[in-house]
Amino acid sequence: MPMYTRAAMKTPSILSIAAALVLSMLSADVRSQTGQVPLPDGPDRELVMVTCGECYGLNVIRNSWGYSREGWQALFSSMVAMPDIQASAVAD
Repeated sequence: MPMYTRAAMKTPSILSIAAALVLSMLSADVRSQTGQVPLPDGPDRELVMVTCGECYGLNVIRNSWGYSREGWQALFSSMVAMPDIQASAVAD
């Protein structure tokens, strides 16, 4: 019967964790491509989906955080030009 060291016994669990991480990232990418990552309901949800969704998966938009309203406006105005009324709606 072979002798296993502690390091050898830990290897399968590290590999299992790495495999689970890769699979979860792949499934998140598939969900974003198929539109299964919904944005929260709101009055300008469709505007955000159309404006931002042209270039970014919904998962990128949904998982973005840490910006103030002004920060969001500065961020998306550096990417796309839109009328002030639309920019205000997207920032909200």
